[in-house]
Amino acid sequence: RGAGFGPSMEQWNVGYVNHFLAEVHGGKVECKLTEKKGRILVSRSTFRVGEVIFEERPLHIATAAEQNEAFKVVKKLCKKDPDTFYQEAIWYWAAVSSLTTEDLGDGLGRKALRPIPAETQKRILCLYHEPSSKPSAE
Repeated sequence: RGAGFGPSMEQWNVGYVNHFLAEVHGGKVECKLTEKKGRILVSRSTFRVGEVIFEERPLHIATAAEQNEAFKVVKKLCKKDPDTFYQEAIWYWAAVSSLTTEDLGDGLGRKALRPIPAETQKRILCLYHEPSSKPSAE
């Protein structure tokens, strides 16, 4: 399977990505799936050297929130169990800050976190990539 891509490649939302690219960016590029590299963007137009093809605003920004009760819990978990929580707290905070209203339920998260729209979460999840075992030769 090329560069270590799993069998779930067909679930990489290529159709969803292409719908977004067509709707928001006029279809200047399209997403394709390759065995060697996974998802790639391919030009559908000719561009001049240095021309900006498209720009995107950040999908989500998470910053440390020292006064937030949920952020305090994340920091405590990282300190208490560094073998499990081996990244800096901000990475876990970014993850919990990307939850929807449905994800949060009625617990502490509902009070301490600001949910994001389900569509934004779907776009964020499209950025996920299975870990690669090795880089492609190309």
